[in-house]
Amino acid sequence: MPKPRIDPAHAIHWIVDWDGTLTTRDTLDALVHVASRAKSETAVLEAWRRITSAYLSDHASTLKALFPNGTLPSTVVAERSLLEKLKAVERRSLDRVIQAGLFKDLNTSIMEKGGSECVKGGEVRIRTGASECLRHIRKRIERHGYDLDAIDVLSANWSQYFILGCLKATLDDAGLQGSVAGTDESLPFVSIYANELVFSNSATQDSSHQLLSSADKLAYLQNLRLSNPYTMRPIPVVYIGDSWTDFESLLAADLGICIRDDPLGSSQATLKDSFERLSIECPHITEWEKCGEWSVVWARGFDEILKWVKECLDG
Repeated sequence: MPKPRIDPAHAIHWIVDWDGTLTTRDTLDALVHVASRAKSETAVLEAWRRITSAYLSDHASTLKALFPNGTLPSTVVAERSLLEKLKAVERRSLDRVIQAGLFKDLNTSIMEKGGSECVKGGEVRIRTGASECLRHIRKRIERHGYDLDAIDVLSANWSQYFILGCLKATLDDAGLQGSVAGTDESLPFVSIYANELVFSNSATQDSSHQLLSSADKLAYLQNLRLSNPYTMRPIPVVYIGDSWTDFESLLAADLGICIRDDPLGSSQATLKDSFERLSIECPHITEWEKCGEWSVVWARGFDEILKWVKECLDG
């Protein structure tokens, strides 16, 4: 098979998942703790535990109803259909969050400050090498001058302002800043696309939740695709993710990179099992030129991705 069409002499569009990819684990618990501290209510945490339990039960029972014999799909088309059906589970969980009012009366500044405090306090941990990798991509941008790389963070979780606060606390030391898509928040070196609570008069009401499923993330990826203004050709996309929700985006990208810890996290194991069940080749990033039909590789973290960028892309 031909290698992915990544040209080191020209721009690359990096699209990176948030929870479990840029971070070492899911950040929803940390976000809920921000709400709990802002409201000084332990009831928030109790409600969140009930919501989490209901979600896990709903997810398991839905899978069992769809596949009573436990045999999951064997084709990519059927896998995509399954993931779309599981979107209903995510929607029901969202409804529970809204009904519980977990984030009611919070505002953008609370979310952003809360994200920053979570990083500084260790509740949210950014993966080792992530800031160094982003710094190196920034250097590629400066060196290329006009043929610019782009970086987007794409998350199916909440909240853009929470993620912005986390990134600011992490990336300021690297001379980088992030921005919330569609706003003038900070500088647009790293754009953030995620679900957001609806802020009215600086207070939260219901949720503006447009990213629920793998298909939703794929739709965003396709809409985010860029063309080089000089060559008028599409800029190749490198997508980095870790979970089943990243399935379609990893396959649709010009190169998909799966983050895999040792041992594998539960979401990482689910994605790996999916690839193996569907006979999707996924070599280590050092063998990226040997990719199969879907151009997907795996890496242990951003240290390995940075090494790949330096050795294979920059030469």
